[in-house]
Amino acid sequence: MKIAIIFTIAVLVTGVSIGSISAQSNYEIPSWVKGIAGFWADGNITDEEFGEGLTFLIDSGIIQIPKIAELENRITELENENTELRDKLSIPSQEEYLDYLESTLTISTDKKDYKEGEMIVISGRVSVIIGTTPITLQMFTDGNLVDIVQVGVSSSGSYSHRIIAEGPLWGKQSDYVVRVSYGVDTVAETNFSYTPNPTASTQDCSGTARCISGTVTKVIDGDTIKVDGQSIRFALASAPELGSYGSGVKETEFIQNICPVGSTALVDEDDKQTQGSYGRIIGVIYCNGLNLNSELLDSGLGYMDFKFCDISEFRNSDWAIKHGCDSKSDVSVGDSSTNNCDSSYPDFCIPPPPPDLDCGDISQKNFTVLQPDPHRFDGDKDGIGCES
Repeated sequence: MKIAIIFTIAVLVTGVSIGSISAQSNYEIPSWVKGIAGFWADGNITDEEFGEGLTFLIDSGIIQIPKIAELENRITELENENTELRDKLSIPSQEEYLDYLESTLTISTDKKDYKEGEMIVISGRVSVIIGTTPITLQMFTDGNLVDIVQVGVSSSGSYSHRIIAEGPLWGKQSDYVVRVSYGVDTVAETNFSYTPNPTASTQDCSGTARCISGTVTKVIDGDTIKVDGQSIRFALASAPELGSYGSGVKETEFIQNICPVGSTALVDEDDKQTQGSYGRIIGVIYCNGLNLNSELLDSGLGYMDFKFCDISEFRNSDWAIKHGCDSKSDVSVGDSSTNNCDSSYPDFCIPPPPPDLDCGDISQKNFTVLQPDPHRFDGDKDGIGCES
């Protein structure tokens, strides 16, 4: 501090004003500077004292070095430009980013269980707001994306979104996951349960056989599903079985789309086929307000199994008559009096498609099968059909 005072006194004594050096020629050194430099050169002041004195004069603005001042001004300009650009692009400052790394994100729904048509209110809060960055909200069920939206964040850090539980993506009873993300790595989740309206249960069963209401637990193929674990075979309507050559895939997917697992279904058992078929109940299935038997036939993916028309309760139903089941019956399996027998089955008479028969549709087992096997009774191609 002593040397700083000496330098200041020297400036005052010589009458040099603040900034005088910057106003002089770059090559003209004031006499007072030379004098003080002489003290230093004669050893009257130390190197450290001389350096501290110069630093003091520069920091105090008594001595101004043009290039340093110019660079300081340019740095200030760049910092201002950077701040303006960051604000335009919503880029957080270093301090904001450090705060963001420690930020929290919350999410909740107003209830945990919803029915079809109800309003779902999703809300939460972020502890650190990043400019105008929105919340990204996604909703999933069984790994499938149901909805995705961007939600604005208020000045207090809160956000909310409302959605009505209805539409084609809300067709089955299931658990749903709501996931929100903010910025780069901040994520939060919550979940809720959804139950569709039991449209199938409003359908009255006909006849006196069983009337079963339950949940679809599996779609086996195009004409067989499971309700509460019990296999149900469509009455009168048939579809190709799932095979190793891609057969039956489109039909199965069609039923999965209109009656996915988790849907509520009503089964009207066929009064005239209560014996079932290989442990399967035979009947008409109503799901999501649709008659699956009729839908399969209307789609063109299934076909009417005419040989059962005479023994089905539903033979006179509008949908059955529409597809030709008005007292029609096909050639029965084993009837050797007809010439309408497929040569792939030499042991007894089996008519060629249509309709396509399954092993469950005939009583014979372990019989000879020759290729091309249009009914695909010999799945492993060992020459024996419907092996028991």
